[in-house]
Amino acid sequence: MNKTFTVTRTVTEDAIDNNNHMHDAYYNIIFSEVINKFNEVHGLSWSERDRLQYTVFTVETHTTFLHELTLGQEFNIELFLYNYDDKRTHFFLRMLIDNQEVVATNEVMMLGIDRTQRRAAPFPKHYLNAIQDYAHKQEKIEWPPQLGHSIGIPYKGE
Repeated sequence: MNKTFTVTRTVTEDAIDNNNHMHDAYYNIIFSEVINKFNEVHGLSWSERDRLQYTVFTVETHTTFLHELTLGQEFNIELFLYNYDDKRTHFFLRMLIDNQEVVATNEVMMLGIDRTQRRAAPFPKHYLNAIQDYAHKQEKIEWPPQLGHSIGIPYKGE
């Protein structure tokens, strides 16, 4: 059975900006919180990080906004593990309404860090095993055009 890590949220009043939709910063906060929850469930809780003197840093991120979210709207965030090695994870998250319409995507590269040296370090074995297992069990999707997309204004020529 394929199982994708999914979190359900609702747009709250404090997330609404002057345009009467969810502020762009809140999308990134929510995406970050979902990754933290994923890590917690898969063996890197805050207490485990303290015990191991280990953590993960975000080293790159890209968010694409496709549709507005407004006050009171419920949405789901799905987390996919696109790629990984012994000290990096490449996550792809999508935010959906009605479990089908994608309203935003987030691509993130995370790096494992030894907190005593503040340097890159391999993942703890139990976490690496957990993400390997997740990678094999997650839902298989067709990767969307937002994955790996670079920002730019198309040249129109003169």
